[in-house]
Amino acid sequence: MDGEVRGVLAVKLAIIVCANGLGHLKRSMRIVSRLCHRISDLRVALFCEPWQIEVLESWRLHWQASHVTPVPVSLPVRWDPDREYYGEWLLDWHAVMSNWNLSDFDYVLSDNLVEPLVYTDRVTLSGSFLWHDVLALAFPQSGDVEKYRSWCEEVLLSVRPKMVVNRYFAMPATGEQTDVREVGLIHFRPDLDAKRSNPLPGRVLIALGHARLADDAVDELFAVIPGLQTAGMQVLALPPWFELLSQRCRGLERYDWSGDNLGTVDLAIIRGGLGTISDCIAARIPMLYLDDPSPEIKFNQARLCQMGIGLPLEKVLDDGSPLLTDAAVYAHMRARMDGFALAGEIEASEVLAKLWGWT
Repeated sequence: MDGEVRGVLAVKLAIIVCANGLGHLKRSMRIVSRLCHRISDLRVALFCEPWQIEVLESWRLHWQASHVTPVPVSLPVRWDPDREYYGEWLLDWHAVMSNWNLSDFDYVLSDNLVEPLVYTDRVTLSGSFLWHDVLALAFPQSGDVEKYRSWCEEVLLSVRPKMVVNRYFAMPATGEQTDVREVGLIHFRPDLDAKRSNPLPGRVLIALGHARLADDAVDELFAVIPGLQTAGMQVLALPPWFELLSQRCRGLERYDWSGDNLGTVDLAIIRGGLGTISDCIAARIPMLYLDDPSPEIKFNQARLCQMGIGLPLEKVLDDGSPLLTDAAVYAHMRARMDGFALAGEIEASEVLAKLWGWT
């Protein structure tokens, strides 16, 4: 067990969770769970969007609800492939935080968002990227995005905050603009005992997360599913993708991310969010990824290729990759996942405890 701190007055912690998909919420709650082992009376205010709170209710077995009070707020900074989504509001939206009384908290942990630094000097950042960097890479011709990037970088330069990042998938800007502390993967899968018996991929899971997917990527899925089924593979999909894809593709199987054993899946088709990647690595599942315009996702995908545990879906199907036909190649890709650190939430809690003077 982590070194527990006893006899301490109630510690107030604010956590601000980026609303882009579920991975951010998942990682934050895993860290909170470990921090609760260190402080006997930790009180957490979780600032997140209402839809995230609904998801949180279904995770009660995975987090300590008695320590966490969800606070519904609007967090508009998220990925959208449409440049028109991003406008002058980027520079002003943080004004809503003036009513959050962040300075009343002993500590603030902000997932990817730099805006809380305007309201308190007690902020530690977390994540694997910075939004202003991602948006500037995606939309270099946008004046509003450029103003936002400049504003965020000025804030970071004036503070140089500590940032807890993933050691495998942190984008370069995190190390250039913050004082990073690296940790391992934070996954959300209790079922790590693989049950596979197939020497080659037989069960393929479409696991695209909750972020918005480009239309051409959806079209690519419609095109490749029949080919996978013709090759004898069983194709599974998470809702709501199961409902969407079943409209045009027969023979799909519904998959329950929280209930079904990920160890029975042989291959995953992903977008490239860190949450899905972490779970696949923990379960030693090679990944095929769809093309995506987000710079953050492209960075993650490039890392998968560099580490030899993922390939672009289009290339695999067009070139007839041995991953689908050669048992040795498939086994080698799975073996490449053996060396990953899989206790990032424990490492993160240790880093934060040291930064916050709990040890």
